[in-house]
Amino acid sequence: MTKASELRKMSVDELRKTLSEVRLNLFKERASIITKGGSKNTQAIRQMRVEVARIETLLAEKGRAGNK
Repeated sequence: MTKASELRKMSVDELRKTLSEVRLNLFKERASIITKGGSKNTQAIRQMRVEVARIETLLAEKGRAGNK
């Protein structure tokens, strides 16, 4: 998981790229749970969801800062 301070240093394009990568990993993890019939790594899913929310929040903050 990437720290918020590291994410704040990234540009908007880098954040969008990171967001798509994390979402893809989250999708793959959820798909593996379905195919394997159970979850062994629920904490990883939670961490990815938190990271998605963190990145989306930073993108919203940068969007608001750009509109001022």
